[in-house]
Amino acid sequence: MAIVEVAKNRGGTTIGHHECTADDNSIVFGSTSGDSRILNTYQHLMMVVSTRGDKSTYFDYYKLSFNDDSVGSNYYSYTTMTDNDGGSDAVNARSEGQGYIRFDGIVGASSQADVFGTAKIWIPNYNDTANQKQVFIQWSKPNKSVATGSNQFGLGLVAGHRNQNGAITQVSLGSGDNFVQYSTFTLYGINT
Repeated sequence: MAIVEVAKNRGGTTIGHHECTADDNSIVFGSTSGDSRILNTYQHLMMVVSTRGDKSTYFDYYKLSFNDDSVGSNYYSYTTMTDNDGGSDAVNARSEGQGYIRFDGIVGASSQADVFGTAKIWIPNYNDTANQKQVFIQWSKPNKSVATGSNQFGLGLVAGHRNQNGAITQVSLGSGDNFVQYSTFTLYGINT
């Protein structure tokens, strides 16, 4: 079942959608004030993305943050489990006190031209005002080439944490370099 079908079957409503028509360094849904905030009418948020970047390697990384947190903040921690190139051992890493949640999955310019990476970002209980927030991420970086050199394809799981209370009214997803044309981003509100 496709991710979009999961969102719709769970009572999902499209909150926002963006398709890049040129290079974009970050995509923002909602705001911290006013009518463009993400409303608290859902239980959970889910973002589904299909991306490619202009970095001249096989991959680039995402930068996920909430509300108006600056890159200089230290609100985020995350644990990643990554398998690049189908190796026999997954790599685990943990980072604390970061300005955003960093994870791989953007296909870089060195990959074949029609290949895009995918990610699903699940933000449970985003509208809870009394507790800190958790994030669960799945990503995949395919490569149609028969070559199996370093970092040409991979997949990963991420468990993230934002150590601030308050509802999430804005979701920002950036890249190390830029997202390129035809990269797509859809944010769903989910009621279970």
